[in-house]
Amino acid sequence: MRISADSALRLAAVYACVRILSETMASLPLVVYRARPDGGKDRIKDHWLYHLLARKPNRYQNPFEWREMLQGHLTLRGNAYCQILANSQGEITELQIRRAHVLTPVTSLSRMPSSA
Repeated sequence: MRISADSALRLAAVYACVRILSETMASLPLVVYRARPDGGKDRIKDHWLYHLLARKPNRYQNPFEWREMLQGHLTLRGNAYCQILANSQGEITELQIRRAHVLTPVTSLSRMPSSA
């Protein structure tokens, strides 16, 4: 019998486990640090990356929903992907979740022509 991620979620035990993992990971604090010259680090909130990850990852989701969904994809499908969207100046403005089960990862090595 074949079981997919979608059919597994219909089982109450699977759904509960995925929900607990996803909600727990999404509720953890997200901290961005800036390195100091003396080797220490400072917690910062005035960096574009903090705004993206902790305030507004995309126009459709708040940070909790975004991280919860990423963890759900990771738990059920073994990976999670986001499409990086940038503005005309090249600044990253959004991270939109993509369905892991319909993507094929491509590495720089897999794009290299084979030597014959």
